[in-house]
Amino acid sequence: MSIRRDRINRKRNSRVLGLVIVSLFAVAAILILYSIIVVVRSFSTGAAPEVTVPNLAGLTVEEAERKLNELNLGLNIVENAPSDKYPAGAIVSQVPIAGAVVRENKQVQAVRSLGKPSLNVPKVIGLSFDNAQRKIAEAGLTLGVVQKIHTKKFPRGSVITQVPDPEKVFTSPVKVDVTIAFADGDYKVTMPDLLGKNFRTAENMLYNLNLLASRITYQMSTIAAVGEVISQKPEAGAALAPGSGVELVVAISSDMSKATAQDFRFTFRLPSGLPAGELRLEIDDDLGRQEIYKDTVAPGETIEQQLRVQGRAKIRVYLDGSLIREDKI
Repeated sequence: MSIRRDRINRKRNSRVLGLVIVSLFAVAAILILYSIIVVVRSFSTGAAPEVTVPNLAGLTVEEAERKLNELNLGLNIVENAPSDKYPAGAIVSQVPIAGAVVRENKQVQAVRSLGKPSLNVPKVIGLSFDNAQRKIAEAGLTLGVVQKIHTKKFPRGSVITQVPDPEKVFTSPVKVDVTIAFADGDYKVTMPDLLGKNFRTAENMLYNLNLLASRITYQMSTIAAVGEVISQKPEAGAALAPGSGVELVVAISSDMSKATAQDFRFTFRLPSGLPAGELRLEIDDDLGRQEIYKDTVAPGETIEQQLRVQGRAKIRVYLDGSLIREDKI
């Protein structure tokens, strides 16, 4: 009986051991399969885990960085701006917004507060120079560069331009640059010698003398360098009234003159002797006439446009409806 019982026990133990081994193999197979799935998914997506962006408003930069670092996110301050709500140094706004779900390692862009705006730039255009100085000082600001422009369009001694613009708000004192009208009937400007100079250099020379490049013609030349002034009117040495227009001929390459379509970079700087107004650019080429730019500009402001013209073309500049410059290409 004992021998039979031993045989029965050994068979039972063998079955139990077999079941245990089978179970272990099954568990191991499941674990291996799960690992393979995880690895395959990670390779197929390549994406970092997702996290929820926290609210950074009102936090200092250091506090915001710590909060983001805990979530494997970064902080990028893209702008500083005045704020009535948050003190200087605190985060005002953020992108992505709080609550957005993003992948780890993403940069959160934020605006940092400069504190409450306190200094408003007063309008001094049209005031006498003495009154302008007094108004600037009363606003807690200081007088900057003072430039005189010889013109009869405005009362002598009055402010005709200012930088920064009126109603601009700052949190710390800034300097206000002004241009003063100075009318003198006997004042003349001597026309400079622009021949052989690059057009941009020539244009800056005219601007500094309060003269206006009013008509520019682009002409093929095998002698002069591309962009070089090859003719001017009036001639060098002529006595001109401030604000007078000047005609220039500028060299271009033969390839450009033969092209049916041309890429052309147009630059214009509004002379400081002219008032602010609505500036409009117009192209007239083989495709017809079209308006390409329209905006309000201030004296001394420069605009640049990348243009494409078809065939022979004219580019016209209007200030408040009046033609002040024409380029022939």
